[in-house]
Amino acid sequence: MMENFTLSPMQLDALKELGNISAGNAATAFSQMVNRKVDMDVPQVQFVPLDEVGTILGENTVRVGLYQKILGKATGSILIMISRSSAFELIDLVAKRKDPRPRILTPVDEDLLKELANILSGCYLTTLSQMTGFLLMPSVPNIAVDVGRAIVDYLTQINPEMHVAFVIYNELVIEQSSIMTNIFLFPNPNCLEIILKSLGLPQSK
Repeated sequence: MMENFTLSPMQLDALKELGNISAGNAATAFSQMVNRKVDMDVPQVQFVPLDEVGTILGENTVRVGLYQKILGKATGSILIMISRSSAFELIDLVAKRKDPRPRILTPVDEDLLKELANILSGCYLTTLSQMTGFLLMPSVPNIAVDVGRAIVDYLTQINPEMHVAFVIYNELVIEQSSIMTNIFLFPNPNCLEIILKSLGLPQSK
């Protein structure tokens, strides 16, 4: 059962290396998008059961969630989460403006965040495709603003096969600002075993 699936330190290290390579590629792509230097780092990765995701996000913290399906041989879902305040900070940095007033996301803001999601998920899946030989692609992103737990609960309703999450803590640095995002990879049953086997790190029996 996926609920009882665990990873060895070697497997986690391999997946963290995947995260670091992908973050470097995403930083390059995002730098070209905003025409400024962008750095990304992956300070930590975790593999957790689904019921711990809400704790990681903060039960009552309002966040912006960007959700995409993983299409291809190894299927699943990607959820990129960023706090609402950090989302507006990121938007202002990219747009080169500063608006301290209370705000809601405009269609232009949503398009910018969706483009960021496409860059992040695209780089992770491209790197994973190169390492495994699988063709993996993200779907068009959907966006939601709510407390983290509510977003995750909604996703479990539309995809009841979600039981565990691979969590990538991603630090995005633009100029003097550091913005943390959480990238959650939710593998469908057998997806993670397929990926690990292709990387030469099969799960112990």
